[in-house]
Amino acid sequence: MRVFLDTNVLVSAFATRGLCEDVFREVLTFHELVVSGTVLTELENLLQQKLLVPATMSREILGFLFSNAEVAQDPTLLNLSISDEADIRIVSEAVSAGADVLVTGDREVAALGKVEGVRVLSPRQFWEHVRTDPGNLS
Repeated sequence: MRVFLDTNVLVSAFATRGLCEDVFREVLTFHELVVSGTVLTELENLLQQKLLVPATMSREILGFLFSNAEVAQDPTLLNLSISDEADIRIVSEAVSAGADVLVTGDREVAALGKVEGVRVLSPRQFWEHVRTDPGNLS
């Protein structure tokens, strides 16, 4: 399964132990990780500016992601009824990359449910799904 992880999931995966770390590990181990330039730029900024991660460490994290994920190309922006333009771009990137699922901690984005064949799930929903029915995301 092709899984696009939103910035907030990746930040949580690298900053804390818990659900998002488990989701990240699950995706790396059993699925195909998809990210985008938008997500990677946001991730780098948040790691350095909000979490005060040294630049060398944030570059290592980005290098790891570049080596272990497909990076989605710039998409045509979808017409979505969500307020944050950056979130519209991220959803559009997930659709453009042919992701099966977009995992996000953003409630407004998660409320979309499904966009052009891409399931939009919270980290908890994704985790519960792969634990109970790993082969089916319909």
